[in-house]
Amino acid sequence: MHEFSLCQNLLEQVLATAHQHQAVAVKCIDVRLWPAAGISAGQLAAAFNTASSSTPAAGAELRIEESARQYRCRQCDHRYTDESGQTACPACGSTDCDPLIADTLLITNIELLL
Repeated sequence: MHEFSLCQNLLEQVLATAHQHQAVAVKCIDVRLWPAAGISAGQLAAAFNTASSSTPAAGAELRIEESARQYRCRQCDHRYTDESGQTACPACGSTDCDPLIADTLLITNIELLL
């Protein structure tokens, strides 16, 4: 249940923000999801609906933007995005590349009902 623990973390951050602003409810949450999270947008949405029931975030719209994998080539320092799963650098062809993923899930916006 990796998606549930990811949602619990998301929900804790959202509810803390709602509490800080003395919100009555959470209307909408925008998040960015990277492939490193290991779950799909559908799995995340389903887990969020379950985790948020009986909270001020119940019924909130969860808008998910899926982002492509990003890499940096160690040979030529080229940075690139790749959605095909191929990690070879498009600039020099090297396969000595590192993923540039700092987070698996990022909250980009929270709309509250005050």
